[in-house]
Amino acid sequence: GADGHGVFRLPQYVRRIRAGGMNATAVPRIVQERPGAALVDGDNGLGHLATRLAAETAIAKARTQGVAWCGVRNGNHAGPASLYARMVQEAGMIGLYLAVGSANHLPPWGGLELLLSTNPIAVAVPAGEEPPVVLDMATTVAAWSNIVRQLSRTSKSSSMKSPKPSRTWTPSRHQADKNAAALYALCRQAMLVQAVGA
Repeated sequence: GADGHGVFRLPQYVRRIRAGGMNATAVPRIVQERPGAALVDGDNGLGHLATRLAAETAIAKARTQGVAWCGVRNGNHAGPASLYARMVQEAGMIGLYLAVGSANHLPPWGGLELLLSTNPIAVAVPAGEEPPVVLDMATTVAAWSNIVRQLSRTSKSSSMKSPKPSRTWTPSRHQADKNAAALYALCRQAMLVQAVGA
């Protein structure tokens, strides 16, 4: 599995459900449909359910149309992006996954203000007898979950406090100024950890 998208996320999901921010009995459904496209409404439930329905629908439509595109609205965090691109790849097709995050967790390079979501992208391409080509990345320097994990590890041995991963965490200007250098170092460290697979 993916360290930042598996059990690590469970407390976040539980907190959101208990706070009424996520529908625990959601039933995702297709709300608009064309021969080569569909829109899934996630009913504000676990993003995994809605995104899986979208991937399965895209596969079925691509079998008859040659290509298909399915979108999801009213969803939540859906786990690793490559999970859904690989579903398509395992069906013998090229899978693309593009998401727009709903929270600004990270500053742009050289900035201090939290302006960017991680906006994940995944691509999975079948390669015949060879292993598939799979890319799963954030469009920021590092995925938010990797930064939080690094902060959690680092905060035990430093004075820097680890923020709780949530949609509402925003540091004060003083906190941002104080921690900017450490955050960027952790971003680079998290990106390096991803690159070498450690």
